[in-house]
Amino acid sequence: MQLGTVLALNAKSYQALLLAAPKNNVAGGRAYDAVIGACAEQAQAAAVLTFNAGDFAALGQDYEVVVPGTN
Repeated sequence: MQLGTVLALNAKSYQALLLAAPKNNVAGGRAYDAVIGACAEQAQAAAVLTFNAGDFAALGQDYEVVVPGTN
């Protein structure tokens, strides 16, 4: 069972993310959420675990947002 994988965006992916940020209404601390979301999409993650589900609501995700302890 694989528990997790460390993943980072490459320079080209960071550049694309930052250039698209204004168009996607991503600014300030939401940039960190956008990076996490982009990493999850790159890894084809099935889910992202977070206590701040609303932070991922408008990111156009291809993954489920899961708040631990809720069902």
